[in-house]
Amino acid sequence: MGDVKLTWVLVEGELYHVSDFACLEPGERPKAFCPVCERPVVLKLGSERAHHFAHRPEDVCVVTKPETALHLNVKIHLAQQLKSGCKLLVSEKCIAAPPYRSGCDNSQTVLFAENWNDVKIEYSLDP
Repeated sequence: MGDVKLTWVLVEGELYHVSDFACLEPGERPKAFCPVCERPVVLKLGSERAHHFAHRPEDVCVVTKPETALHLNVKIHLAQQLKSGCKLLVSEKCIAAPPYRSGCDNSQTVLFAENWNDVKIEYSLDP
């Protein structure tokens, strides 16, 4: 799978993509926190690797595992997209019924959901 890094951070309680701060000099960048463990992180916004953040070496967080980071990146990206629009469209590949489905390249875009009031990623419940 490769070296997948988390690309979303919390700044003043709001989610931002790390690249949002690439135009700022390192000393001008805001304090950023991991959206999972909420520990301070270092923004890595160089030109040789994809923008991401790093935990301190002594910090243990589940998003240091590649599959977990990729999973969380997709969930946050989807949530940000949902917050900016009122419809969720999905593409369904091959609308033919079995047994004709094999080898079918047809697809259609369908409305999956619309007009929601709020978008939540994951949050803790009281014990």
